[in-house]
Amino acid sequence: MKRVLVFLVIIASFLFVPSASATVLYNATVSGTDVLVDATIELYTSEPGNKVNYWQTELSLPEKSKIISLADSQGVINDYTYANSLLMITTNKGAAREKEVLDLVFRIPSVVTTEFPPLSSMKLNFSGFADVNPEKPDEQTFVEIRTPIRLVFADASYGFVTQSTEKIAQFSGSGAVGVTVWFGSGGTEYEHYLVFGNGDAAAADADFSLLETTLGIRLPGVKYPVIALSEENYNRKVNPWSVGQYRNGILFIRENQSTTPTGTATLLHETVHAVNGRLLRFVPGGVAWFDEGVAQYVEFLEKQKLGVHQAQLFGEKVTWAAGNLVYTLAPRGKPNELWSYYQLNEDIMNKWTPETPATRTFGYALSELVIRESVLRNGPMILTNLYTSLPEGEMSSAVATTYLLSKLNTDLRPCDADTIDAMKSCLAAVNAMAAPLPGDTPETIDSGSIVLPDITPPEIDLSFLETLVEWFRQAGDWLRGLFEIA
Repeated sequence: MKRVLVFLVIIASFLFVPSASATVLYNATVSGTDVLVDATIELYTSEPGNKVNYWQTELSLPEKSKIISLADSQGVINDYTYANSLLMITTNKGAAREKEVLDLVFRIPSVVTTEFPPLSSMKLNFSGFADVNPEKPDEQTFVEIRTPIRLVFADASYGFVTQSTEKIAQFSGSGAVGVTVWFGSGGTEYEHYLVFGNGDAAAADADFSLLETTLGIRLPGVKYPVIALSEENYNRKVNPWSVGQYRNGILFIRENQSTTPTGTATLLHETVHAVNGRLLRFVPGGVAWFDEGVAQYVEFLEKQKLGVHQAQLFGEKVTWAAGNLVYTLAPRGKPNELWSYYQLNEDIMNKWTPETPATRTFGYALSELVIRESVLRNGPMILTNLYTSLPEGEMSSAVATTYLLSKLNTDLRPCDADTIDAMKSCLAAVNAMAAPLPGDTPETIDSGSIVLPDITPPEIDLSFLETLVEWFRQAGDWLRGLFEIA
C-alpha cells in the first residue's frame, strides 16, 4: 500500500496553473478580403519563481476565425477545443518552467469590406489579458496589421496607443482591443486631408489653423481621409439630411458642396468629430451634446470668417438683399420653444442623439448654444483649457457630462432666466457674438510610441527533467517487481 501511494505522488507532480499572460502579440496581414493572423502568446506562472509542467488557458478569437495551427515550445498542441469563437487550450506537458510561449495561426474570413471604393476597411476585435499578475507591469496586448496598399486611417479603442507607417498599423495597450483600419490607393493629398472622389478640401485645409486654435491642440502627422459622394450615393450610403458626416474614421461629404463656403465649414465641423473620436475615447458611450456643440461652434466661426449668413439660435429670422432678391433664414428654434422647454423642466440632452429626427434640430441648436454661451461668458480659453487637460480613465456618459460642464463653467440650460425677456436678451447676445480666437499656440498632443516585444522561448529546467525521468524509471522497476511477486 505504501508503494502505491508513492506512485500516486509521482503522477501528481505534473503541476499546472490557469494561465496568466504577460504579452500577446498579433501579427496580421491582409490577404484579399481575409486577414491572416500569427499570434504569439506568452504564459507565465502567477507567482514569480514557481514552475509548472503545463498550462490551461482560453482566448476569444474574432468571429468566424479558422484555426490553421497551434503549437508551444514542446511542439504541436492537439489538446484544445474551439467553439463559438472561444479557444480553450491545454499546453503540452514537459519540464517544469516559469513560462510558456504559444504560436497560434488563424484566418479571419471575409472581414475586409469595399463599400466605398477605392478604399477598403475592416473592424477587428482582439482579446488580451489585463491586470492578471501584479508582478508583470509590462503585460500588454500588441497588434500589428500589414495592408497591401496605402494605409489611410488606423485607430483603436480607449487605452491603446496607435502608430502607423505607409502600410503598417501598430497598436499597444492592456487587455482586449477593437481596431479600425482603412486602406486604399489614389486620392488627392493636402496637408491635413486625403480626399477620394470628386471633392475639394483646399479651403478647409487653408483654414485648418482655425480649428487647432479654437481647441488649443494639434495632432501631429494626422491626415484626415475624406470621401466625396454624389447626391444619390450620399443619400443612400450616409443619410439624406446632412451635408457631411464623420463615421468610423472617415469624413463623408457631398461632392457638390465641397467647394462651397458651407461645404468648407462642414468639413471643419466633421473634422472636430474626428478629433473628438481620438481624444474622447475615455467615454465609450459618447457625449453627443458636447461633440456636436463644439463641432457646430467651429462651423459657426468658419462661416463667420467666410461671411456666410447664419440662422440665429432660438432667435429672430435673418433677412438680407442681394441684387433684386431678398433672402430670409428662419431661426434654428424659436424663443418660445426654448422657454417652454425650460419651464417644463424637460431634459433630453443627456441622452440626445442627432439620429433622432424628432429632436434633431432642437438638439443641434441647444448643443451649440451651450458652447457659445459658455465661450461668450468665460472667454475662448475656456474651451482650450478643457481640451488640454482631458482626464485619464474611462467615464460613463453621465459622469463625463458632469465633468465637461464643470470645465465649461456652465450647464445644459444656457440662457435660462426668470423671465422670457431676460432669456431673449441672453440669446440676442449669443447670436450677436463675434468670438475672438485664443492667442496661444496650440498644444501638440503626443500620441505615444510603440516598441513591439521580443518574446523568447521558455528556459527548460533540465535538472528537473532528468529527475523526472529517474522517478519514472524507478516506478517502472517497482511495478515490474510487483507483478513478478504476484
